[in-house]
Amino acid sequence: MTKQEATEIIKKVISLLHGDWSIDEINSLWQIKAITDDGRGLYFSQWDQQERFAISGAYPQFNDYSKNYPKNITLSAKKDPKKIAQDIERRFMPNYLAALSEINKRIAAHNARIARNQRMLMALLDSLDETPKLDYNGEPNWELTEISPHYDFIQSIKHYTDSSTVDLHLVDLPIRIAMNVIELLKDWQPPKPIPLRQLDKHTATKKIEAALEEQFPGLPHEIFYSWNHYTVEIDGKKYDAMSTDDGNIKFVEDRV
Repeated sequence: MTKQEATEIIKKVISLLHGDWSIDEINSLWQIKAITDDGRGLYFSQWDQQERFAISGAYPQFNDYSKNYPKNITLSAKKDPKKIAQDIERRFMPNYLAALSEINKRIAAHNARIARNQRMLMALLDSLDETPKLDYNGEPNWELTEISPHYDFIQSIKHYTDSSTVDLHLVDLPIRIAMNVIELLKDWQPPKPIPLRQLDKHTATKKIEAALEEQFPGLPHEIFYSWNHYTVEIDGKKYDAMSTDDGNIKFVEDRV
């Protein structure tokens, strides 16, 4: 049976199927595809020019669905076209239409998820623009990686104070949770520095030592503590160690 003969038989068969069918393509593998306007499709295949058709279904191009397709059926091309059409309707179409419906539902759910993620990503980016600075020195510098509506998770969101310091790093979070975190940051305010007198003695002493090294490098000194008050003797002079509003330490000379 030639390809032309097979095509003529198939044209007669599809004219007897339910729906408005037409020949869509005839490829070099002895395979003829028939389709309808509502998305149904059938492949009529021949092997080695045998006088039999293998009938299989055509499905949308989509990677995220079960591949439990109905098994192909084979039919003799010598049968009356009406009988071939009846066999297709009875033996193949019910399972094919059920599989096609399931795939279309999954495609719709996938597209809805992509659209939802796109809306959430746009809201997330708007939130980042509106988030107040998180440091004392300047505006936040956000770095977002792997941002795509095709993924339900944000791989990484980073905020840098400078080129080497990461203040905030959100990793592998669902988009909605990342949005909630960023939303909470809108009301975030830098914590007020803890006054020297409220720190424990060990922490306060270390902080004073660091300030001395910065402000009086190399000078001999001694720290004294009494009733939550710190005094420092530096090179023979006495100073009161006091907290500043920005959390640093200043040394005020005791002139008494």
